[in-house]
Amino acid sequence: MIKTRFILFVFTLLVALNAFCQRRTAKAVMPDSLITLKKGIYLNIDEFLNNEPSITFDFEEINDNPNDIVTPGKMNNFFITYYDALGTKIFLTLDDIWGFYNGLGIFVSHDMRPYELLYLGSISVLRYEHYHYENALSQAAALTFTGTTITGVYQIKDVFLDLTKDTIVPAKRKHFERLISRDIDFYNNYKKDKKTNKQIKPIIYLQKFNNKYPILITEKGIELIKN
Repeated sequence: MIKTRFILFVFTLLVALNAFCQRRTAKAVMPDSLITLKKGIYLNIDEFLNNEPSITFDFEEINDNPNDIVTPGKMNNFFITYYDALGTKIFLTLDDIWGFYNGLGIFVSHDMRPYELLYLGSISVLRYEHYHYENALSQAAALTFTGTTITGVYQIKDVFLDLTKDTIVPAKRKHFERLISRDIDFYNNYKKDKKTNKQIKPIIYLQKFNNKYPILITEKGIELIKN
């Protein structure tokens, strides 16, 4: 059997940001014509890259905190449960795992929350989405001072995942510049470029960086190509 190989280049962040409003499935991130993802829980990045989750029991995701706010380091009540081979119910917090694939999306643990993998590349893009329901006191205050009732706020937070170093940083210009600085020539060209609009410059260079450092997807998993 000849295995399909494919060099995956990440979309520009501009395209990604426009598309982020639409939920992407794992098959859109990594087409099933290239790889058959195994459902399960990853304890480290190598299990993800090798498509070999160490925990393959059926599991349930539970978030019993409807008022979760995206604050780095703040605990929330998201955890995973499953029954092991002996029938014992196991509880895992997101601090216990690297990530998981639930059959629909690939999620990476960060700040005790599940960030969904939206675009895959040497520098990948993850997103956490949550609808924050305002409590009764907040609703009453809004009604008193503005004349309207606020029932909730839709929260979105994007981050970059550096697959080569297994590090996650906020999706901001200064953090992006640190990520690409490992290639000093590329970084210098980025800094010298005064023609590209500053607002879209990181977007364009994200694509260029991932084009220079592509990833290879096969049935065996994901390989980072070294230049």
